[in-house]
Amino acid sequence: PYIQAIEASGIDTYALVFGTSAAAPAVERLRINPNGNVGIGTSNPAQKLDVAGNINTSAGSAYMYNDTNVITASTTLNNYFFGGAGNLTMTGNQNLAIGYGTFTTNTTGNNNIATGFNTLAANTTGFLNTANGAYALYSNTTGNVNTANGGYALFNNTTGSDNVANGFKTLSSNTTGNNNT
Repeated sequence: PYIQAIEASGIDTYALVFGTSAAAPAVERLRINPNGNVGIGTSNPAQKLDVAGNINTSAGSAYMYNDTNVITASTTLNNYFFGGAGNLTMTGNQNLAIGYGTFTTNTTGNNNIATGFNTLAANTTGFLNTANGAYALYSNTTGNVNTANGGYALFNNTTGSDNVANGFKTLSSNTTGNNNT
């Protein structure tokens, strides 16, 4: 193992290099260039953090941008959330949510897909729902096997099941009805 200052590109310009190995010779693992760029697995980092290889975060952690969750996941339950969507306290599985406020109250609902601002926002135990568009299936709590494509589609649906709504505000007044198209 070693820590070494290596002349980079000119007089008094040095990179700080860390190396490790189980056997000689030691191999460079991390580099901090004079411009502040950090490289892990690369000797020429082009960005503030440049990684050659996979990045792993522990369970319950998130990829954040400007102190805001961008990506969270529960891989044991196969739940994946992007852009401020979802919650990691649920026990439901096989859920995918994209968009702020989407799928944030789910507890045990399974196999749901929600894309758009505040889609399936009130869902708690509903399963096999697909919502695409801002506020689609917004009020759904326990309704199952619904498909809503378009802003506000099936907006007021709470417990209705087996409904298909395509288009802006389609079936937005339906609350508990089933098998509507």
